[in-house]
Amino acid sequence: MNTKRPYTTLGLILAAGAANAWRNRRRGPATVVYDGACPLCVAAVDRLRGWDAGGVLRYADARAAGGESPREMRLEFPDGRSLGGFDAARALCLLLPRLRPLAPLLFVPGIRTPGALAYRLVARFRPIPGRCQGGSCARGK
Repeated sequence: MNTKRPYTTLGLILAAGAANAWRNRRRGPATVVYDGACPLCVAAVDRLRGWDAGGVLRYADARAAGGESPREMRLEFPDGRSLGGFDAARALCLLLPRLRPLAPLLFVPGIRTPGALAYRLVARFRPIPGRCQGGSCARGK
């Protein structure tokens, strides 16, 4: 008979994630790489800056560094690991104390696939200056 409670598993996932976030903070700040030409992305980064009272994050505009427009936000760690899109958003919820109350929702078993799909849809149709003309935007690249 299986007496395992699903919330026990979720608690272990969150505890492991919080421990990894704590270790990452000790190694140095993670870097949020975003598209500085995207108003939605800039607004999200401004919000993150306000919530990052402990200075656990750095911010890098991919276009300012001469790069091309990233397809999704990336979170790069000092040890070389990198997460993108929905996975980066989940990691941010563990790194920033203000966002931790959202973590249980983002780590529910089975949520990763629909969460990643929703993230990709928003990223694909985000407003980017120069892509929109006459009030209507072309589909994402």
